[in-house]
Amino acid sequence: MSLPNRVFHLLDVLNIEQKKFAEEIGLTDKVVSKWKSGGLKSYTKYLTEIVGFFGVPPDYFLERGVFKNWEEIMKYPVSVYSELRNCLPKSSADPMIGRDNDQIAWLDKRMCYTPTGQDEIDLINWFYRNIDEVKIIKKNDIPERYDPAEVSIKFKHTARIALTEHLAQKTRDRLSGEQKEPTPVDGDGQGRNIIKIAGRDGSFIERHLTDEQVVALKLMLAQLPEVDDL
Repeated sequence: MSLPNRVFHLLDVLNIEQKKFAEEIGLTDKVVSKWKSGGLKSYTKYLTEIVGFFGVPPDYFLERGVFKNWEEIMKYPVSVYSELRNCLPKSSADPMIGRDNDQIAWLDKRMCYTPTGQDEIDLINWFYRNIDEVKIIKKNDIPERYDPAEVSIKFKHTARIALTEHLAQKTRDRLSGEQKEPTPVDGDGQGRNIIKIAGRDGSFIERHLTDEQVVALKLMLAQLPEVDDL
């Protein structure tokens, strides 16, 4: 989606009149109309004003980083949210999202229900701060909000550092006795998180992992290159 198309998309979902937008960035309604029709391409000169009006990063309009396939992400928000929930530690906080800073609950509210225009603005800024790339493999040719899709997510370096520190702090709390909540167990008394490591000879080794170790493992695996890239 081109820069002007993304401008008009945000105007639409935010229910903002084109005329008001034009006035706010110092242009006439006629000029902005020509952006829409393709008659003018002067919008690149006004990127700073456009970004300031909507309160989103320039990368969104320039289709850089995670925003290369933003429309596809918004077609499969539930699948993307499910993968984020798998990667993010439980109760992880983000002070940038305000008082409601539990990231998982915050993302659930904005991705698993019909989002408002402001919800999309909030998501654009959250993804800009935290995510480098989202890859989506469609399950069929008809995109629906609740259709399943395979999703892989690459976190930004700064976000990975924050997640690692969060996990390390939870581990320190548990070891020091400050974390009293027991790890859920099955009937045999073992932790619920069990992985099997396969050997080339067909043998398997089982390992029991804590929730924190599972999240750390998923983050590590998400950064590994595909076999074909090696």
